[in-house]
Amino acid sequence: MQPALRIFLLICIAVYFVIITVMLKKRLLGLRYTLIWLLCGAGMIIFIAFPKIVFRTSAFVGISNPVNAIFFLFGTFAMVMLLSLTSIVSGLGERNLRLTQALALLEERVHRLEKDNKEEQ
Repeated sequence: MQPALRIFLLICIAVYFVIITVMLKKRLLGLRYTLIWLLCGAGMIIFIAFPKIVFRTSAFVGISNPVNAIFFLFGTFAMVMLLSLTSIVSGLGERNLRLTQALALLEERVHRLEKDNKEEQ
């Protein structure tokens, strides 16, 4: 990998970390999700700093072109992120359902109490 490309990629990663930090400060991104993105950035820095890791890993796995190995790794990362986010959305949907049911029960109870209160007066 040429030095100019390495410098450009490191600048991109630095901007990436700044964006994540700003989003965390503004509470646009939760801490536990931020850690996943920071680990991804750390992985990118390792690949940029030590490109031989990519060559050796792709040769070990049997991928002929190291670029294909990088695409495979990023595709795998995207799938893991999608699975993680799907899990979170499913949990939030279940929580929303339980909260809606609890609200309906509380509204019913309030209506009954109001009705009982009117009958007593």
